[in-house]
Formats: sequence, C-alpha cells, structure tokens
Amino acid sequence: MVNRRKKNFVFVFFVLLLLGTNLESYSQETKRVLFIGNSYTHTNDLPNVLSDLAESQGKSIEHDSYTPGGAWFSNHSTNSTVISKLQQGNWDIIVLQGQSQEVAFPDGQFNMQVYPYAKTLDSLAKVNNPEARVLFYMTWGYRYGDPMNCPYYEPFCTFEGMGERLKSNYLRMARDFHSDVSPVGAAWLESISRDSTIVLHSSDNSHPSMNGTYLAACCFYEMIYKEPIENPWRPSSVSEQVASYLINIANHVVYQNYDSWTFTQTNSELDTPLQKTESDFIAMQRGNTIVVKTKNIIGKTNFELLTPEGKILTTIERSLRGNDEVEMNLQGDYKGVCILRLTNENVGISKKLIIM
Repeated sequence: MVNRRKKNFVFVFFVLLLLGTNLESYSQETKRVLFIGNSYTHTNDLPNVLSDLAESQGKSIEHDSYTPGGAWFSNHSTNSTVISKLQQGNWDIIVLQGQSQEVAFPDGQFNMQVYPYAKTLDSLAKVNNPEARVLFYMTWGYRYGDPMNCPYYEPFCTFEGMGERLKSNYLRMARDFHSDVSPVGAAWLESISRDSTIVLHSSDNSHPSMNGTYLAACCFYEMIYKEPIENPWRPSSVSEQVASYLINIANHVVYQNYDSWTFTQTNSELDTPLQKTESDFIAMQRGNTIVVKTKNIIGKTNFELLTPEGKILTTIERSLRGNDEVEMNLQGDYKGVCILRLTNENVGISKKLIIM
C-alpha cells in the first residue's frame, strides 16, 4: 500500500513537472500588445484576428486597444485614456497607428501636424515601457485614391501614390524615433500589384475587408515573432486559396526583408565593442535650469522636455561632440514628473525627470 502511494506520488510529480515545463515554455511565447489607433484597427477586430493567428502557431497574445474612429496622432498624444494605458506599463509591443490620410500629407503639413505628435506618443510609450518595442502600423492608400484631395496633391490621386507616401513617412518616423514598423501598407502595394482581383478594401474603398485585415494580421505576426507563418488559422470568410496567397505576400514583404522594417536597438543586439560606448545621458535640476550631461552622443541633437501628457515644456537643439554638458532653461512654473528626450539621426533616448 505504501509503495503504491509512492508510485502514484512520483507519477503525479512527473506529470506536474512536465506541465510546469510546458507552461513555462508557453508563457515565454506570450506577448502583451497594446493597439493605439482608429477604425482601421477596429474594423474586423484586428487584435483578435492576430490573437487567433498566433494561437494557431502555438503562441499567445494578450491585447488591449483604444481605437476611436478617425483619431489622429495629435488626438492620441493628449488623450487621458491613451496616456493611462501607456502608464500601466508591462507592454511587450505598443502599436501606433495614425489617421488614414495624415501620414501621407505634404512635407510641410506632415512636419507640423503629424510628426511631432507621433514623436510625443513614441516617447510616452518608451518612457513608461522601457523594454517594449514601439511598432508603427503602416496603413494603405484608398482603393481609387482620395478624389477630394487629388486636385491639391498628386500622390493622393491613386492608391499607389498614396500608399508610397504613407510607406515613406511611416518609415521615416520609425527610423527617426528608433522604433519599428509593421509594413502592412507595403504588403498591400505588393498584393495589389501582383493580383488586383484579390480585394483588400471594404465597400467604402478605404477600410479593410476581411482579406485586408488578415494580411495585416500576418504582417504583425511576422514582425512580432520574426518567423514565417506555417499551417495557419484563417477567418471563415477568407478562402484557403486567398489565405495561402496573402501569407505568401506577408512572408515575402515582411519575413524575407525583416531588417528593412526594424530600427530598434537594444544592448543585447549590440556588438561587445559597441556596448562599451553606448549612448546615454544623465540630467539634474539646478534652480531654473536642467543640466544634461551626455555620453557618446555625437551630432546635431534635439532636446525636448515634455509633461507626462505630452505637452512640450521646452525644446533646444545642440551640436554634440560625444561627452557634453548642455543647459536647458525652464519656462513657466511646472512642477512634477516630466520626460526628457534626446534624438538625432543615430540616437533616441527618453528618461523621466522630476522638476521641483
């Protein structure tokens, strides 16, 4: 009787050990993803489609989202719900998606109305989630272009022109902010150039059909997990033949060209010699001045001091030679936590600072 109990105990312990090992392995594949966007993300419930696709590959995605229709980067950068979700922390991936037209605007308008607000969101995401990857959601052009804006700006006249403009500016932001991009719009350009009979737009010629959402999910999966899709799940409204075609598009655009879409650099990805010269800075307050001491930062660098809500307190630009001391004069009577961000063509670093 005693021996039987011992055998049962050993058996149960062995099963639990195996389960524990599997659970640990499974938990390592789980990603926490926050989507900040609008109806392009909300339509067909992209987060859930991505989650189902990941599950079919033996992965797990926990997700949350804030996707009000028509929202711009400028709306998100000061929205209390967005800021609260970012401040929760512990996200692995933070997806940022702009309004359907804004990222394709002419340079002057884009630089004034889009770029600074996307940059603020990127900073808020990183300072509250230091280990997270920011993934910009590259969207696509309208199916027949944007007829209302076509007379004023030629790229808006066609799907291809609008799509290439979106691709260029999403890549610019990802490079400048040292973030990554999910090249959904690039995959749409490739798909439609190969076979325009596979319709990715919905009947309004702007939002995605389920085919379009599925292609977007495939792109996000490959950007998040850095692997091709095999034996996948597909929505019931996407045929097996179309799903196979769209997976092939995603594998070609994303997986086979992965390095074209990722600009995040972490210590673990750096060579050993480079780790010794990692760029960094420290900052301290002296009266009405913030003193910033830089380490291994070279070139024309932008210094921005922001509130946690994204309001710019002060900004300056300086040419740095490596290890410099820079002073920023405080304006106004703001007290409390703020964010100091340094950016140039090679560096993008954000840190929290308390102003007394």
